Amino acid sequence: MPRTHGLDLRQHIRVAEYGTGSGCSGGRISPLVGPDGEVPSLGIDHYLTRWAHVIHHERGLENIRCRTADGTEGFREGARTTGGRPSGAGPAVSAGRVTPTHGQ
Repeated sequence: MPRTHGLDLRQHIRVAEYGTGSGCSGGRISPLVGPDGEVPSLGIDHYLTRWAHVIHHERGLENIRCRTADGTEGFREGARTTGGRPSGAGPAVSAGRVTPTHGQ
């Protein structure tokens, strides 16, 4: 299960997730930012991205949007990025993969 401790996640913020995968990380982040927060999630595998979208919809997570895209190209739809390449290391959610964008 992904770890989110150590990240500055709170209500009403936007968090860009790079690497949708199974949707587990986004599913953990979504309730932490609350219904007024946003979780745009980018993944390169169309099948997994669509599947994660279906799972989030079935669970009633309305603040997460999964898109098939290459996160190394950045994310220009309102979420600030760190400018680095996303980390694909391990099951933990790392600061390189999740970028809080406080108040933006």
